[in-house]
Amino acid sequence: MKRLIDHFSVLLFDMGKTFVFNNDRFDASADLYETYRSIGGQKLSQIEVETHIRACFDGMLQLYTNPVYFDNFPSLTEGFQLYSKAPESERSHLEEVFAIHEFGTVSPEMESLLKRLASSHQIGLISNIWSPKKLCLHEFKRAGIGGLFSPEIFSSDFRSIKPSRVLFNEALRGLAVPPNEVLFIGDSLAYDMEGARNVGIKTLWITAKPHLANKSVDYQCESISELEFAF
Repeated sequence: MKRLIDHFSVLLFDMGKTFVFNNDRFDASADLYETYRSIGGQKLSQIEVETHIRACFDGMLQLYTNPVYFDNFPSLTEGFQLYSKAPESERSHLEEVFAIHEFGTVSPEMESLLKRLASSHQIGLISNIWSPKKLCLHEFKRAGIGGLFSPEIFSSDFRSIKPSRVLFNEALRGLAVPPNEVLFIGDSLAYDMEGARNVGIKTLWITAKPHLANKSVDYQCESISELEFAF
């Protein structure tokens, strides 16, 4: 029996909560100050670090959910300038702390799975990230999946975020196949599924509780580990 993925030539992946986990650690339990100190930050107090980073996060989150900004989304540097009024001398430290807490980790299980999928399919990436991609690429290299994705699209290289067509069309321009031979795999209905369907790409929604969803979803499963099996 054919697997679902065998009907497609290219698998495009979202990143956070699709194959990268322990990401977006900005809740009250996140020790932002400890991270700041670990990278050499010394001038700001714990309250200052937390105030600046959470102000930036909250401000950018408001824009992130507003369609007006899907094709005019600020860089992280602009976010700190707009929302935190952090001292310019400490901004690079704060941006690094932000990036460390935004990015998660790739487990050995996900590494092995992605490598197996890449042996039978072209695999690519379209990810919404607010920080520059440097630390993310470092994590990919550490996990053994550096260079595995082609195309490799990070929103922080643009002024657009999913579900904008811009990032999906950028990915399609790098492919030698039409949209109907591409499957996009992600965990967000609003950003991943809607965006992919808008450019004619079939969608697979990763959700802990599969159920009937809106018209943007073609297929559903609980984990990308199920991609290796028929469903």
